[in-house]
Amino acid sequence: MASVSIDMKSRIMAALAAALTLAGTAAAENYVWLKNRWKTDAYINIEPGYVTATDVEDGWQSAQWSIIDAGNGYVWIKNRWKGCYVHIQYGEVQCSGVERGWTSAQWRAVNIDGTYFYLQNRWKSCALNIEQGPVVCTAVRNGWQSAMWTIED
Repeated sequence: MASVSIDMKSRIMAALAAALTLAGTAAAENYVWLKNRWKTDAYINIEPGYVTATDVEDGWQSAQWSIIDAGNGYVWIKNRWKGCYVHIQYGEVQCSGVERGWTSAQWRAVNIDGTYFYLQNRWKSCALNIEQGPVVCTAVRNGWQSAMWTIED
């Protein structure tokens, strides 16, 4: 996986971390949807109580994510509905409370083509994907669209 370009990193971080520009104000947080390239109706969500990627309905807060700057090009991915964070601390992809020092809950966007990116974990360097069905964090092969994500506002 190639590192994200500065321009792409800026674009992704701006879209993902829009809430940061509002820090210290009473303004509402901005949320994004994380959509898969391979299954175009699949969005990362926690509607059934665990991290999955499925078709979602417009009002589902379970599929809305606030992206929080974790420093050094990494972010935390926080769910709007439950306030939990995506992590792999215990092996599988989960959404729960985390400790600030957990690199298992830190992600970076690795540019693919200016629109799509891998979500790569800081701790294990694996990428979120749905190649076998459920959302997992594994090594991915170049070209796996099941590991490619884009942002929708």
